[in-house]
Amino acid sequence: MNTQTPPDFFKTWKDLYDRSEELLSKPMQELLGTESFVSWMSATREQTLSHQQVSRETLEKHWEALRLPSKSDLVRLAGQVVDLESKVESLDDRLDVIEGKLDALFGRLDIVLERLDSGMTVRTATPSMIVEGLPEKSKRPAK
Repeated sequence: MNTQTPPDFFKTWKDLYDRSEELLSKPMQELLGTESFVSWMSATREQTLSHQQVSRETLEKHWEALRLPSKSDLVRLAGQVVDLESKVESLDDRLDVIEGKLDALFGRLDIVLERLDSGMTVRTATPSMIVEGLPEKSKRPAK
């Protein structure tokens, strides 16, 4: 029986890659170092940025014509929501302080009312009863 090992495709591919890199690396480095390549890349970059700007403006106009919010509208709205949220939190904190003060005040009021309820009886008093209860020195002489 004849036993042959199958070819190693990975090794063949790696060898092909290594030889290609050796052959192309020096010419590519020379090309990338030329002034004409740098100016070509710069012009390509400027064209790409210009196209992006035109596309962005066109899309903004398109969204506006459809009466749909654009990205800038959503960013502005998100900022307003964050500002509103911080104001609500501030008000909530203030209300917590006021609630604490009211709880303390009502607590004191309950104590005062309990003391009044436990120590006082309601009596009706006429002016003559009040005068009779005064010491003699403080009474006015009758005319």
